[in-house]
Amino acid sequence: MSSQADASHGGRLQGKDLLLLAVAAASWPLGVWARNPTDFVHPERLLALVLGVWLVGLGVSWLLVRLGVSRTTAVRSVFISIVLLMAGGRLIRQTGVLAGWVVIVAIIALSAFVFARLGDAAGVRAAVAGLAVALVSGVAISGYLSWSSYGESAVIETTSPQLDLVEHPDIFLVVIDGYPGIQAFRMDTGDAKTSLIDDLEARGFAVPSSAWSSYWSTQLSVASLLEMTYPATEPFDGDATTQALYDVIAGENRLFELMKKEGYDTYVVESGWSGSACGANVDFCESSAFIDEAMFFTLWDTVAGPYLSSSIGHAFTLGTQKTMDWVVENAQRISSDDRPSFVFVHLVAPHLPLFLDRTCTTQVGAARSGSTFYHAGVDDAEREEYFAEQTHCIDSFMIKLADLTNPDTVVIFTGDHGTDRRAQLSTPPDEWGREATVERMNVMVAVRTAVGCSIGDPIMVPNLMRRVLSCYAGDEVSDNPNRMFIKPMAEVAMDELDSLLLLR
Repeated sequence: MSSQADASHGGRLQGKDLLLLAVAAASWPLGVWARNPTDFVHPERLLALVLGVWLVGLGVSWLLVRLGVSRTTAVRSVFISIVLLMAGGRLIRQTGVLAGWVVIVAIIALSAFVFARLGDAAGVRAAVAGLAVALVSGVAISGYLSWSSYGESAVIETTSPQLDLVEHPDIFLVVIDGYPGIQAFRMDTGDAKTSLIDDLEARGFAVPSSAWSSYWSTQLSVASLLEMTYPATEPFDGDATTQALYDVIAGENRLFELMKKEGYDTYVVESGWSGSACGANVDFCESSAFIDEAMFFTLWDTVAGPYLSSSIGHAFTLGTQKTMDWVVENAQRISSDDRPSFVFVHLVAPHLPLFLDRTCTTQVGAARSGSTFYHAGVDDAEREEYFAEQTHCIDSFMIKLADLTNPDTVVIFTGDHGTDRRAQLSTPPDEWGREATVERMNVMVAVRTAVGCSIGDPIMVPNLMRRVLSCYAGDEVSDNPNRMFIKPMAEVAMDELDSLLLLR
């Protein structure tokens, strides 16, 4: 009976076939999106992935039918194949490449055999329909849970500093993610970065010995840098605050508004991190690599995931390399034209993982992977060396950018937070201790401004751009009161903060 029905349609697929294959192609990617609604800077990339897989599935199904395979057998076999291929990466990692692929191929072959033998039996229809409903339901449930826990934004509405610039130099603002400060380096490695400081100072940079982030996390710290104040001061849950902070970082901030008011061309180079995007206030945008953080983790559990991670390492690795390449290629041109330009760059390094060697070449390996500083099964000294290599890569970029830009171009490097050797992100704030606070909150800052202008020492990230802009404004811009928050928004006591700022 089923063969007659198939024959009556020739080699044509039916609408329900197209829908079934669409469910297979879309369920895993859309599920990742549903669980992480704030993390997709470029959802069109996700949709392109879904469309590509769906079209391949349609093509294979059509070809099988043309070769004489029953339409239902062909479509259902391709459906099972896509589901396994879109979620088989974890199996390959757990069992090994050979065993993983043997299992995947065996399941596909067994499914095709069952479909061919049983034809369009009610039990087969019910099983396939049940799996499709389960896949769709998973996406719907994830979306509902994300929506219901979205919450309300805790980001504070701020006001812009009142100033008018009397000079309009080009400005490069570069976040060097996870780059600890001098005090942290001295405490944990015995190396106070003397060589780097000497190289920077020889190029006109001031390098404060006591520079501090006000926040423990990237999204809060970078937002405080661009808002030039404190974007949040109370604990928060849900994605609404995360999205609001991402919007700030994307250009909806006081610094970009000021730059636009002063006639600057604004540039943003997307880093590949999910919080890095080009908003409506940006004049020129350099998009991240296609495999940004969201796409990387969408592909992570597909059968392409193990090969992807063994080739590029991580989206942060690829993004950092692409960002540095763009800056090196364009810095001299931007610095030499007759337009005032503000360039915001975010390097997701020396932040973990540690796949960049001293020459900024990708070196993939299990010992370099991971999202925490120390890694089970890897000697601590080995991890320290990998971090030193990745830091050296960023040091080289800093010097290269300084040499490529004109001496009167303002160049600002700043870390957003330090490292987590002491497991700060999983430790209650009352158990951090002084060393943990120094390690996480002390950051590298280096600034080249006009001759005779001092940005001061100590300095905190929310005041950094206030002090830089004061060098070129008619009136000095006042600092924010110094404040520091450690996870999860526990404020450091003022006497403790004052003692930290005195470290030299």
